[in-house]
Amino acid sequence: MANRYWVGGSGTWDATNTANWSATSGGAGGASVPSLTDVVFFNASSGGGTVTLSDDAFGQYQSIDCNGYTGTWDGGTRTSSTYFYVTPPAATAGTLRFGSGMTFLNYEYITFFVSAVTGQTTTITTNGITLGGIYVQNSAGTVAFAAGTHTLGRLTVGSSGTGAFNTNSANFSITVGNSAVFVPVVEFSLPSGPTMALGTSTFTFTPPANPANIGYMNLYLTGTNTTTSNSAKFVFNGNLTSTFSAVNIQDYSSNTMSLFNVEIVDAVHGIIFDTQATSITTFKATQTAARATPIQLRSSMTISNMTVTSFNATSRFIITPVVTAFASISAFPLTLTVGTKSFSNVDFFGISAAGAAAPFNGAGNWGNNSNINFTSAVTRYAVGSSVQWHQTSMWSTSSGGASGATVPLPQDTVIFNGSSTGPYTIDNLYTACIPTLGLSNYTGTFDFNFNIYSRNEGWMIKDTVSLNASTTLTGSPRLILWPSTTLSTTRYLDFKNQTIYTLALQDGAYTLNSNLNVTSEFTVAPYASLGVIAPTIVFDANNYNVTAASVTAFQGGSSTSINFYMRSGTWTLTGSGTVFRFSSVSTNPVTIYPSDAPVFLTYNGTSGRTFYLAPTGSTAAAPVWNKITVGSGSGSGTVTFQGSANITYGIESTKTATYTLRFGASTTVGVGSFKVKGSAGNLVTLTCSSTSSTFTLNKLGSGKVGTVNYLTISRSNATPANTWYAGAGSVNAGTNTGWIFKSLSSGMFMMFS
Repeated sequence: MANRYWVGGSGTWDATNTANWSATSGGAGGASVPSLTDVVFFNASSGGGTVTLSDDAFGQYQSIDCNGYTGTWDGGTRTSSTYFYVTPPAATAGTLRFGSGMTFLNYEYITFFVSAVTGQTTTITTNGITLGGIYVQNSAGTVAFAAGTHTLGRLTVGSSGTGAFNTNSANFSITVGNSAVFVPVVEFSLPSGPTMALGTSTFTFTPPANPANIGYMNLYLTGTNTTTSNSAKFVFNGNLTSTFSAVNIQDYSSNTMSLFNVEIVDAVHGIIFDTQATSITTFKATQTAARATPIQLRSSMTISNMTVTSFNATSRFIITPVVTAFASISAFPLTLTVGTKSFSNVDFFGISAAGAAAPFNGAGNWGNNSNINFTSAVTRYAVGSSVQWHQTSMWSTSSGGASGATVPLPQDTVIFNGSSTGPYTIDNLYTACIPTLGLSNYTGTFDFNFNIYSRNEGWMIKDTVSLNASTTLTGSPRLILWPSTTLSTTRYLDFKNQTIYTLALQDGAYTLNSNLNVTSEFTVAPYASLGVIAPTIVFDANNYNVTAASVTAFQGGSSTSINFYMRSGTWTLTGSGTVFRFSSVSTNPVTIYPSDAPVFLTYNGTSGRTFYLAPTGSTAAAPVWNKITVGSGSGSGTVTFQGSANITYGIESTKTATYTLRFGASTTVGVGSFKVKGSAGNLVTLTCSSTSSTFTLNKLGSGKVGTVNYLTISRSNATPANTWYAGAGSVNAGTNTGWIFKSLSSGMFMMFS
């Protein structure tokens, strides 16, 4: 063990440069480069200039002490994380200290791992220097921060021993500046044994200042045994200009660790309590600008003091269970127990109010709530021209009457009729939930001004959709059919051949009353993965045509079954990537009923397309398809079919370009016909999606397959025998069985000659 002092000002800290290392403060250079058990010093005698940190500098040391140093550390250009380790030996205290006058450049990718040994304390003093990250691994002793304020991008406290972590009531600024890679994170990951004292510390989170970044602010709590103070506070300051500025709080500690005091301002993209924590001392959420923001709960919670203040009466918070098909909630509705409250313009969905503060006062009733007193439902008529949904100048209490009525809430009735002149604009910064989208009697313009700063993927619609073929829709109509209170009642969707941007159907029963045209995604998924809202989701195309870039359904492991009736209308999939997929991870089936619906894949480009013939993870029988046609024109993108199923009529390709047609590994696809042809010099590749497996094409019914030519075929089994003729222009690329590489006509001639 030795002391090593930096001397001589500028230089490079690497494995070979000894010129800048001395055995004494301000002494001559030439000492060995510091190693495992050495103490590293930068001080007033080190000189100014810049110390460049090479990869060799990042090693393990007893302590790093920069007290009094006024030079510069430069971490250099990095694209991956690098680490210093402060690991004192037995019976030795440790130090990680920075000089208040030093500068640290390019620190974002640099993390300091700090530990302590039994009976000793390692102290961290940042002295106002911003660091990329601190990882406290207090295996046996105590790791403590000095008093004051510490600015970090990431703070992780984890241990495998019986040590302790103590903030000494210091405050923490958790920020990553303009980083395009990192987000602010605090993680307490403590298994059985360690203790943690947070005192009266305040942890203030700030998202990236760069508006192009995803500004999630993350607090993770895991472990089985933590001792903490209930006076600590976690403050999350959002960024109104960030693409997404969200708060993500995850608590998977088995002792349901308390979150203490939480204060959130301007979480544009939402607040997620993906947590098992059962109690919070104080919770305060505020919006200072127009944002329709959810506060999402994974489990029932108890909050001693709760304050939620929305921006105004038309830009409101909503308190709701977690809005995703992939995060399981513990029950539905969730119980929110509150001691004292202050709610201003707050909506609720799926919440049962309890505690001394119940019944709650609520603004918008999104459904499935109890013990909450909401604003009484009223009827509102659209009036005026060139106005927006959130403006009172758009609403009247009577048809064609004077404007100035309150903006409709989710529980209100909204009417557009001949007296509604328009044009009208709906902006999701203000409006998240629409009672109904009933435009059947409106022939003006309706503009969907979708703003990327909202967490909503679209506008929530509680009831039905009824459009008018003469209405002009502009912007990005992103529609989510929200779980209504009467889930057993069929909700009819009448789009009148209008084109919308995205459509998502959640719990309930839905039937088309007109053709459906979706520019992007058409999805079906339960509101929450326990399936606690509705036992079955039903979609019935009702023999109407459906056009969409992709169609997907995700059961998400819930107990909700999904029944998807395609009927006899034409289904046209225009996108690339995964264009059709239904998935499940539970025993409850996701069932597709293709009936007589023909399917057309019409993307004309170079990107690939994947079509899942059967639901993944489902116990339901594979569907029987009618006909699938692969187009279009000159597009050369690969087309992949995954899963095993029968296609009664078969597969036909109308493409004129060279492309690849693949089938999933070990799958069997039965076809009534197979009409796939390339041309001389433009062969179509027919192969398996795996280079170590094969697939099987099985001819359904009698007859032979002779409608194939100019293919390069590999890893394919063709059954039954003596049935599949590849054509004289096709090439046997190996690992095939059952194919006859000649034309059907020549084969028949040889049989009778």
